[in-house]
Amino acid sequence: MTLITRSVLEKKYFLGERDFKEVNLRGLDLSGINLIRANLEGASLEGCNLQGAHLEEANLNHSNLSNTNLYKANLYKANLSYSKLIKANLKEAYLVKTILNNTYFNGANLSGTDLSGAYLIKTIFTEVKVLKVILDNAWIIEVDFAEVDLKEIYCNQNTSFCSCTGMPDLSLNINQEPTDKLVSQENKKRLEKTESVDFFRSSCKIIYWF
Repeated sequence: MTLITRSVLEKKYFLGERDFKEVNLRGLDLSGINLIRANLEGASLEGCNLQGAHLEEANLNHSNLSNTNLYKANLYKANLSYSKLIKANLKEAYLVKTILNNTYFNGANLSGTDLSGAYLIKTIFTEVKVLKVILDNAWIIEVDFAEVDLKEIYCNQNTSFCSCTGMPDLSLNINQEPTDKLVSQENKKRLEKTESVDFFRSSCKIIYWF
C-alpha cells in the first residue's frame, strides 16, 4: 500500500490524476480537500481528518474510513460499498444518493446526516447514533436495525424498507415535521447546485416491503 502525503496527493490530483487505488493516507489532515471523482478503492484513510472534504462521486469501495472525521463532508453519489466506517464521525455529512451496500457503520455518529436517495443494502449498523437522519427516497434493503434507535429518522412516501429486521413501529414515533426544517442551510445550497428538489414535505410516510 503506497504511503503519500497530502501535498503529494493534491499535486497529483491537480495534474489530472484520479487513480489512487489502495493508497495509504492513514492519520492525515485532509480537511477541506478536493477529491471529486477520485478512485480511492481499497484506500486506508483510518484516523484521517476529512472535515468538509469534497468526495462527490468518489469511489471508496472497500476503503477503511474507521475513526475518521467526516463532519460536513460532501459524499454526494460516492460509492462506499464494503467500506469500514467504524466509529467514524459523519455528523451533518452529505450522503445524498451515496451507495452504502455492505458498509460497516459500527459505533458511527450519523446525527444530522442527509441520506436522501441513498442505497443501503445489507448495511451493518451497530450502536450507531442516528439523531435527525434524513432518508427521503432511500432504498434500505435487508438491514438489521436491532441495535439502532430509529426514533428520529425522517422519511417521505418514497422511502422503502425492504426485508429489514429489528424494525420498530415507526408509525408511532416518526417525526412528522417537513424535511426542509431539518436540512441545514449549507446542505440546501449543496443540493441546489446538484439538482432541483422541492424540500417541502407535507407528511412523512414509510413503505414496508416484506
